Amino acid sequence: MAIVAPSTTDLLQLQLYLTDRLPALYAHYAAVPATTAARDLAVWSARAGFRAGPIYVSYVAVMHAMAVTAALLNKMHPETGVLHSWVALLVLSFGGTTLTAILLARTPGWFATSDPLTIYTLVYLAYRYLPLVLRIHNLLGLPLNLALAAADGASRALAISAFAIDTVRSLPAPINTSLPAIVLGGTLSGCGGGLIAGVFGVTQREWRVGAPRATFDVLLAATVAVGYASATSPLMSSVVGFTIVDAGVAKGGACLFAAAALMLQVLYHWARNLGLKKKRIVSSKVPPQNQQRPTVGAEDSVVVSPSATSTALDSSPLGTPKKRSTKAVRHRNNKGRNTP
Repeated sequence: MAIVAPSTTDLLQLQLYLTDRLPALYAHYAAVPATTAARDLAVWSARAGFRAGPIYVSYVAVMHAMAVTAALLNKMHPETGVLHSWVALLVLSFGGTTLTAILLARTPGWFATSDPLTIYTLVYLAYRYLPLVLRIHNLLGLPLNLALAAADGASRALAISAFAIDTVRSLPAPINTSLPAIVLGGTLSGCGGGLIAGVFGVTQREWRVGAPRATFDVLLAATVAVGYASATSPLMSSVVGFTIVDAGVAKGGACLFAAAALMLQVLYHWARNLGLKKKRIVSSKVPPQNQQRPTVGAEDSVVVSPSATSTALDSSPLGTPKKRSTKAVRHRNNKGRNTP
């Protein structure tokens, strides 16, 4: 950014010059670290990991597999078969990108390379056959769930932006500018697995056909898809009049937004469950209310009809209530009624 020096050293003009230029300079240079951090976050989320033989182990993929596997095994019936739960894991993890790849006539990433399927299967087997792993996961609770939610958000955002929307824009016309391909493809990449699981009940003990629902995951995926597509669209830039956001910076912003949304969801469920537990504890400590017994005077004032089937109470000479059978009371009442 070019800075034009003032033509005079007059203090008043210098003050006016700095007053006019400093806000623009501050806005320009303050945005540089933020955009750099956003771009670095997107790159780290996509590439961070290590190589173990022929498999490249991505940190985000491992954490996403941990989040999906733990949620699945904690929810499913313990007698669910291994193949059933493994297929459910694959549907939840890769169902969205698989749908988008089929619509775009592309090969899904988990099918084209060995890395994703190997990572998710190994994590699933560890949680399935090593009960201590799942217990430790549940024991760590909120801190671990927040970290996994952040990785889950980054994984979804990259699937929406890098896989779906960028792929659509790289295709030849006219599909590269198709709004259904961009928006629906991005949305399906972020939540398609959950939609498939809801429609076919793959996470239930018995599969059943149901109806899709507009859950929080669907709304989040649609928001990220529309936001990323709008920020990086030349058409939207010309219509609205803003500068096109760099694709790397937009990916980082999408990762931050999705991660923050899922972390807030974890905090909401944690606070809600904590409130329900406290309510149960308080309700269990409250003793049941004792039923009030009628006084002696009230017993004397009870009128029993001849057709009554309950027990009538009368007061004895010592003041203690004495039970009289309904038959005796009816006989006494009939006797008084027959007397002229």
